[in-house]
Amino acid sequence: MDELQFRRHAYSDPDDRSEGFLREIEHNEGHKAFVEELRQFDKKLGSAFAVDVPDDLADRLILAQTMESSPKPRFKSRPQWGQLALAASVAFLLGLGVQFFPGFSSGSGAPTIGQIALTHAHQEASFVHGVDEKLTLASVNSKLNRYGGKFSQMPAQKLLFVNHCNFYGGPGLHLVLQGEKGPVDVFVIPADRGLKPSTTFGDSKLRGLSYKTQTANVVIVGEIGENLQATEKELKTEMQWI
Repeated sequence: MDELQFRRHAYSDPDDRSEGFLREIEHNEGHKAFVEELRQFDKKLGSAFAVDVPDDLADRLILAQTMESSPKPRFKSRPQWGQLALAASVAFLLGLGVQFFPGFSSGSGAPTIGQIALTHAHQEASFVHGVDEKLTLASVNSKLNRYGGKFSQMPAQKLLFVNHCNFYGGPGLHLVLQGEKGPVDVFVIPADRGLKPSTTFGDSKLRGLSYKTQTANVVIVGEIGENLQATEKELKTEMQWI
């Protein structure tokens, strides 16, 4: 079971007890830590939704419908405990979202598409860098077509990996090309996602840029010193958009 297969298996069922899956966890500390993190997240998520239903819920609903059809009082009623409990559960889930998408705090506002791409590139590096899927033009375009684009021919920079990904809670396509200094991550994100734009961006290890096409945003991320402009020029030449 290679890295990609293991990761997909773990995401789909971190509690799987099959022999092959358990063997991977037992012999690889990184795999073991990754699965344990997923299991803890599942437990926290389950606790957040474990809200007991009151025994008299049916009676309350009937009463609420009755009151809804009655004349409304002129004074404002006090907050109901049920509403406060719901608000608390939502706040808890938002906290989990921040915890599992590092780099953004609840007070920082919505992240830019560049910040999201940097975080995604760091998190995915151990799974997609070093992989060579022996891609063909047809296999790449079968995925890229869903985003309104296609390659007229395979780029000069070797295309190593392509697959759909979860990009900040929505669809995206993740490609990896071989750059001059190392792997270059390219994300194709539907334009109608409405993510906050970011033309250039970076952190202590990576740099990135993005540009917009008719149907998608294309985000390019690579090591500091990588010639990302050359990758951008090649993609703009070889990618066609509907």
